[in-house]
Amino acid sequence: MNWKDRALNAIKTVANNQSTVHVDDVLAIFNEPPFHPNHWGVVWKVAIKENIIQPTSEYKHSTVPIKHKRRVRVYASLCTSASA
Repeated sequence: MNWKDRALNAIKTVANNQSTVHVDDVLAIFNEPPFHPNHWGVVWKVAIKENIIQPTSEYKHSTVPIKHKRRVRVYASLCTSASA
């Protein structure tokens, strides 16, 4: 399994267990850095395309130090009954 697949599995895991998904939630369970930070964008786009998550209008400041308290989008989980 490559990095992209492992990262996508981390997003799926969070989405299966809670109604919203934020980068902090994913990084809490998956701390393997990509070869380049831009690789994360592809993983989030795949998660949207595969109907795992859906963008919301909500943003939340990240608490992960490498994110420098940047505001990051919150996604709705499409995988859990809690999202309904």
